[in-house]
Amino acid sequence: SVTQWGIIRLVEGLGGIEVNGELISPEETLRVIELGTDAEGTEFLERLFTSLLTAIDGMSLTDPDFKLISALDDVISKKDVMFFSARDAEQQLIEDIGMSGRFPLDGRDRLAVIDSNVGWSKSDRSIDRSAKYVVDLRDPANPTAELTLSYQHTGSDVGRDCSSHSPPPSAVAAYSISINSCYWNYFRVYTANGSSVTNSPVLPLPASSIPANQGRQAIGTSTFSTGFDEHGSFVSGLFAIGPGESVEFTITYDLPTTVTTATETGFRYELALIAQPGARGRETEVEVLLPEGYELVSTSESTITAPDGAIAMQANLQQDLDLTIEMNRAS
Repeated sequence: SVTQWGIIRLVEGLGGIEVNGELISPEETLRVIELGTDAEGTEFLERLFTSLLTAIDGMSLTDPDFKLISALDDVISKKDVMFFSARDAEQQLIEDIGMSGRFPLDGRDRLAVIDSNVGWSKSDRSIDRSAKYVVDLRDPANPTAELTLSYQHTGSDVGRDCSSHSPPPSAVAAYSISINSCYWNYFRVYTANGSSVTNSPVLPLPASSIPANQGRQAIGTSTFSTGFDEHGSFVSGLFAIGPGESVEFTITYDLPTTVTTATETGFRYELALIAQPGARGRETEVEVLLPEGYELVSTSESTITAPDGAIAMQANLQQDLDLTIEMNRAS
């Protein structure tokens, strides 16, 4: 699988690509994708990606192109391209080197926010995302977390607001309209395995939504829910954002005690921050409140000590990060 951002980055690495006998420059690629999918749908993307693979396959490895190597490393680390094989040995290799997109499922804390645009539009491209994650370890035997998610729709009004949750007429399905349409988001947040929600947002079901129109759920009832699948514990919900609007909500939950492990002189906290493929980053702030009588020894990422004594880090999450904090008992 490949995102449009992955295609653009690979074209940059190649310096351009020939499609239907025409040379396309990196600067033109996004517009070419927009026009091509308006006319042909995803068949155009498939042909474009096939052209990319042909160009890469035809390059000589005796004279490596470092721009292309850098582009390949970039799209793989940001998960703008991921791989799957039906052959078990190959699939195991893909998973071992982290190119399958599989989530970690172990004792660590985990934050994986996955947004799904379920509104027949391209408005995902117009959404600015941010997350603030506060972990309270002041009582190591009862760790808790508070997650605040924020979304801002930067599009302009083109007559495709949130009054209808249905496919647009083909006449108004063009990219220029689609990126400015209502953003219907069914999200999931994968948490540390064994987390337990203590406070949740309502996220009322809009009157114009498909579940409401089909009578499957009452208008205004909460769409927030919890669940468990092969990737572990998650929370989920549905909401809509019109152009120029914003949405923010907070979820709190108890964490399992496995998010910390004892060391000879203190304990260790580990957090897996999982980036979503294709989301173009998520401004993410993490704060970890340390227990009284402990002091910071080391962190795996660049952090600062906040005024309240918390350990804080910020990142535009475009690729997975592992945050490890080592604490010792204060002397």
